[in-house]
Amino acid sequence: MNLNKYKYVMLLVFVSILGAGSVSAATNLTATINGLFHKLQNMQTTKYNPAVPPLVWAKFPGVYESDVKMYFHGAPVDSTLRYAFGVFDNNMFATAWVTACLLEAYKYGKAPKPTTEMLDLSINFIMDHRNKNLNYTNSIMAFWPQIYNEKAKGYVSTPVNLLDLFNSTYLIDWDPVYQELDKLGLHHVTETIKRLLASRESYKHVFQIPPDFDDTSVNLGLGSLLKDFIVDFPTSSALWQSRNSNLSSIFTSMKHYAYKPTTNDSRVNTIDTRTYFYMRRFLEDVKAKNKSCP
Repeated sequence: MNLNKYKYVMLLVFVSILGAGSVSAATNLTATINGLFHKLQNMQTTKYNPAVPPLVWAKFPGVYESDVKMYFHGAPVDSTLRYAFGVFDNNMFATAWVTACLLEAYKYGKAPKPTTEMLDLSINFIMDHRNKNLNYTNSIMAFWPQIYNEKAKGYVSTPVNLLDLFNSTYLIDWDPVYQELDKLGLHHVTETIKRLLASRESYKHVFQIPPDFDDTSVNLGLGSLLKDFIVDFPTSSALWQSRNSNLSSIFTSMKHYAYKPTTNDSRVNTIDTRTYFYMRRFLEDVKAKNKSCP
C-alpha cells in the first residue's frame, strides 16, 4: 500500500470513529434527558401526604419537590448537615417553573412529552395559591399555601413544614441532646442548634407573607406556554384558562402597587434597601433633574 492509499484508509477509519462517537454521544444524551424526565416525574407528588415532623413532611398533590436547606458551615460535619438535612417545601413557584421547563424541553429539546396528568396536577396545585383574601376570581399568586390567621383576620402565605418543624422543637428536651453532642466532640453543632432555637419565634413571624409579583408572573408565563403549545396540550391549556378567567386582576394589581418614587404616598414610594442600592443612581438623577416618574 502506497503512502497516499494509507492516508486515505486512515482518514476513513478516523471519520468512522468520529461518526460512531457522535452516535454514541447522541444516544447518551437522549438517555440522560429521558432519565431526568422520569426522575422529575417521580418527584411530583400525586396524593396528599400528612406530616409527622421531622421524619415525614406534608406534601400536597401536584407539587414538585424542592427543599429548604439551612446554611450550616464550618467543620466537615456542618457540610454533611447542610447536604443531608432539608425540609420539603410546598411552594408553587418551583412547581410552575419545573412545569414550564418540561414544556419547553419537549417543544424545543426533544424531551419526552409531559403527560396530561402531570400538567393538570401542577395546574390545580398552583391555582390553590391564588389570593384568598380577595372576594373575586383572581390570578394573584402566593408563594406558599395560605392559612387563615385569626390575629391578622386574613389569609397568610406560610411554609407549613417549616412551621411544623419549629413547633415540634418545643416538644423536645434539648439538654440530653446537647450532652450527647458534646460527648461526641460536636460542641459547635450544639451551638448551632441553640442559635436556631433562639431565632425560631422570629422565623415564625417572618414566614407570613402576602402574594407577590414573582409568583404571579411565573404562573402567567406558564399559561402563555400552554397557549402557545395548545395543539400539543389542549386539555391542560383549557384547564389553565378556565382557572385563570380574570387575568385583568393581575394588571390592575400591578398598576396599583407599582413603585412611584416621586409621589408622597408611602404605599408606593417606598422600597427595600437592596432595591434602592440597585436603583440609587437613577433615583438621584431623577431628583437632581426634578423629573417625575409615571
